[in-house]
Amino acid sequence: MSGSSKKPTNEPYLSKEVCRDDTVICVGRDYIQNRERPRIPEDLPAMDFITFGQTSNRYTKLEFENEEHSAAAVTVHGRLSFSSMKSVYEAVLNNLGVGCVPRYLAKQDLENGSLVELLPTFRIRPVNFHAFYTQRRKDNILVSKFIEFVKTGVAAI
Repeated sequence: MSGSSKKPTNEPYLSKEVCRDDTVICVGRDYIQNRERPRIPEDLPAMDFITFGQTSNRYTKLEFENEEHSAAAVTVHGRLSFSSMKSVYEAVLNNLGVGCVPRYLAKQDLENGSLVELLPTFRIRPVNFHAFYTQRRKDNILVSKFIEFVKTGVAAI
């Protein structure tokens, strides 16, 4: 069994959705205090982002949906980049810039006010994660139990 954010194209596998990656754009409370907040996604490229990875990815090429389901896409850049999402989160928390991080990682700090969500009416399109397994074990109880275990664990975060 393996995990991925894309459904397989080959037929020998079955897949079950495990979870969604809900990403939030946030900034430390002190960082944004004397800066103008963005109003629309197109305002984001002017901000100093802390990026994940050295290449373009879903954390630098942001695709948005707002409550009316109209879409926008922007590319962001920054001077600081990490290969660890936890490091991006900690840099944002320490007021070093703006970052896109998984909501589960920032949840507590968003709730206590240490982090501020930017553009809360716009949502970055989520990615669905699937577990893949071979058809010959389609009804395997261990596979089903493992997938449910992972779903429950992710839901608790």
